[in-house]
Amino acid sequence: MNKKKLIAGLLAAVLVLSLTACTGGNNKTEDTAGELPEIFWHDRGALTQDHNLVYEEVNKYLAEKIGATVKNVPIVGSEYSEKIRLLLASGEPFDLCYMASSTQYEIHAANKGFLDMEPYLDEYGKDLKTLIPEYILDAARINGVLYAIPSYKDYAAETVYYYRTDLAEKYNLDFSKVKEFKDLEPILKTIKENEPTIYPLVFNNNDTPFYDITRFDKIPGGVVGCIDMDGDPTKIVNPFDTDKAKEYYKMMHSFYEQGFMRPEIATIDNNNDINNEFMRQQDELPYLVDQRNVTAEYKHTALHLWEPRLGTGNARGAMMSLGRKAKNPEKAVEFLNLLNTDKYLRNLIAYGIEGKHWEPVGEDFYKVPEGFKKLAETGYNTYVYTQGNKYITRMVEGTPADIYDKYKEFDESAVKSPALGFAFIPDNVKSEYSAVSNVISEYMPSLLTGTADPDETLPKAMEKLKAAGVDKLLAEMQKQYDEWLKIK
Repeated sequence: MNKKKLIAGLLAAVLVLSLTACTGGNNKTEDTAGELPEIFWHDRGALTQDHNLVYEEVNKYLAEKIGATVKNVPIVGSEYSEKIRLLLASGEPFDLCYMASSTQYEIHAANKGFLDMEPYLDEYGKDLKTLIPEYILDAARINGVLYAIPSYKDYAAETVYYYRTDLAEKYNLDFSKVKEFKDLEPILKTIKENEPTIYPLVFNNNDTPFYDITRFDKIPGGVVGCIDMDGDPTKIVNPFDTDKAKEYYKMMHSFYEQGFMRPEIATIDNNNDINNEFMRQQDELPYLVDQRNVTAEYKHTALHLWEPRLGTGNARGAMMSLGRKAKNPEKAVEFLNLLNTDKYLRNLIAYGIEGKHWEPVGEDFYKVPEGFKKLAETGYNTYVYTQGNKYITRMVEGTPADIYDKYKEFDESAVKSPALGFAFIPDNVKSEYSAVSNVISEYMPSLLTGTADPDETLPKAMEKLKAAGVDKLLAEMQKQYDEWLKIK
């Protein structure tokens, strides 16, 4: 046997044994001695102190409602992708698991890791078909097959810039003249000259304004391939070797040379250590800046430069899939249907037990019990967005009452990608995919953050991309995209 395969198999076996041990049992295949069928669910999150206590209440309710129970197995977010990969490789049965493009949904689906959920919906999940927007369900399909049910939540994303209101007023900065990103230069220069102890502009090396400024829509799984939102929507392009990209590199390099960003920005993928910036890039949602201002040291104002956008990665940001060896797929889908429509169950799983982990405020809000500052301190805490319908969860006290309506309006206003529902599967070009990924990792952080001189660095990067096989990679991506367009 191949040594690598043997090691992978042993790792998978160890993982399965450890998960079985921590959950206290196996996934049940049928009623035995009067026991109800058990739905085995791998969720993203941490195992908290009162997890079992909460699920005792959950299972009392489920037994009455659908004649089943659920075994929820949380996996820490940083470990989730790898552990699910090993579980699927091992063939260990489970019913449900959290999925997203970020956890390799497309690759696992292509490898037949999941069941088609469509056959179960009419009888066991009929509410899911009408609850979740049709274009979101369609975006979750792969080659027409529905391998996951997306959570009903906010989907679109808008990149904005939060700037300190006090400093803008202090220096009479006129943001009404800022129509494009490049118009920020005189404002950032003023801050640099007068506030030497703070950074004028902060963003991460893996979340630069490149795609917003150039209006390229990134294809999930594509590494390099994009759709030009201002060009032909049927063509995959390399965004890094275009006139728009070259203008971007020069502008960002100029900003960097003037000291607008932190010197080490090319190696920084998390700026949470900084709290002394003037302006920070942020993914915006309605009321978000107002909510942040409640507890922020400095008040901020949001600068809007681009419209909200919705692509495949947004639509596939949080979903549930049926494992290919699910023992109780019917009950699993019935549970999903209930979780997305039953307000009591949804809030019990999201926040814990009423009166112990949270206190009700009217019909739609909650507050943290006396003696605690936040939910995480109460003994139960989850990733609420991973579980299902956001719009029937209670909101924390003080949240604007119309916030959910605003989220829905926000999604409706978003510019939808012409490639919404498409993602690239690199199985046919694995070596090129790996080689191109390495070149991207080597050169693009410095180009996208402005730390590298594009006149010197860009030719080297493009030469290495070509040698790595970027043309073959793009050709395969175009082939898959052409096939997808035919069945769209």
